[in-house]
Amino acid sequence: MLIPAVPYRWLRWNPMFCFWAAYVITRPLGASIADGLGRPRSVGGLGLGDGPVALVLLALIVLVVAHLAVTKADVQRGHEPAAAPESAAARV
Repeated sequence: MLIPAVPYRWLRWNPMFCFWAAYVITRPLGASIADGLGRPRSVGGLGLGDGPVALVLLALIVLVVAHLAVTKADVQRGHEPAAAPESAAARV
């Protein structure tokens, strides 16, 4: 995650490019960790099973989204959305 964060933060690279770079870099890492947790011990995993690993991941995602929805920590200040234009009927 820090690999694209450095150019975004200090070199002001395009945010879209940095997002996709982070996505492409971290996706294989996440898949490897999930495989390592879920696969049987006989093939080198921890043997937790795919179902429990998926449920824990789902719970973590729900908790993070709920936290952001309540605290609004992800909302950028100073970038308020533009007001909706008035309709023609409202101006008459």
